[in-house]
Amino acid sequence: MSGLIVALAIGAGTPPASSLPPVLVRYSFREIAMGCEATIEVATATESEAIRAASIGFKKIREIDEVLSDYLASSEVRRLSAEPDRACPISECLFIALERSLTVAAATEGAFDPACGALSRLWREARASQELPSAGALLLARDATGFRHLTLDRRASVLTFDRSGMSLDFGGIAKGLAAQAARDAIVTMGQAGQAGHGVVLVSLAGDVACGEAPPWGAGWRIAIETCVPGDSTEFVLATNLCLSTSGDAEQHLDVGGSRRSHIFDPRTGEAVTESRAVTVMAINGWFADALATALSVDPPLMDRCAAQLSRVGGPFEARIVRGGITGAMPVVATTAGFARTTPSGLVSLSGSRLAAPESPPAIGAMVPSPKSAASAAMDR
Repeated sequence: MSGLIVALAIGAGTPPASSLPPVLVRYSFREIAMGCEATIEVATATESEAIRAASIGFKKIREIDEVLSDYLASSEVRRLSAEPDRACPISECLFIALERSLTVAAATEGAFDPACGALSRLWREARASQELPSAGALLLARDATGFRHLTLDRRASVLTFDRSGMSLDFGGIAKGLAAQAARDAIVTMGQAGQAGHGVVLVSLAGDVACGEAPPWGAGWRIAIETCVPGDSTEFVLATNLCLSTSGDAEQHLDVGGSRRSHIFDPRTGEAVTESRAVTVMAINGWFADALATALSVDPPLMDRCAAQLSRVGGPFEARIVRGGITGAMPVVATTAGFARTTPSGLVSLSGSRLAAPESPPAIGAMVPSPKSAASAAMDR
């Protein structure tokens, strides 16, 4: 852990009575994890509590990375044997990730697919070489892709591939799953007899999982930056929710006069060429992350499969930004309830009304907190 980065005192006055609740101090910790900067924010009464909470959260992220990463040679995913019809015993963590991934894959008609490792490696190599993959290489990788070629034995926790050359890729779900797991570990503090900390926010690049509203706000104020030309920064207020933003701002291939995103359609093997950015808010981080990936591949899924998706992952809100031709304004589509999560709307996914917003406190400012109101901006 890189140590303490920011601490803000939140409270007002000098309470003389010991019966008053302790003043909570805001702490922020950063560490490189899962190939990006991971941030954990907590509001605790003491620095030692904050350090212990952040340590537990970062440990959980590293544990999940050691299972799901296809970059780490030591990870469980990299050590899997993909020989056809050979049953592979898997850990509980991998089983849970696969079970959830397969459920989303079916609900999104394959727009999200955890069995796309061959295509993922092919496009990764293309970005490194700055050359498009050949038609033959694309065909071979596509033949080794498809969640329907996986069999997951739920009773024995065993995975079987039915084609050779297959591999798993959890790039579209792992960060959301890890952010939620880290948040939940901090809330419970992981050990019997230890008090948890509900005022917490975990951020892994575009994936955020937050807990209870901080004492200085009606919710965690999170900035959504799509980097699509012409699109402005959007803000949402969230409590006990997860948020995932997917786009090609940082990873893409520019060749032949067009841009290929790092996001590709597992069903065709082709990379997305239109500039798109998708934000999904949901109760579960794994669902928000996977659905943001699927909607980046196939935006009409938001209307076509909305009811089915809600049955899989619970209520969600989404915002899809599609870039137009040079100089044209982007096209923005949202679910009906997305505006209610913005500072002017302030309604949670469950429909409960939140407190009216206060102006976010300046860094270092002290504000009264008779009830929850909105935190300073914090995102990726």
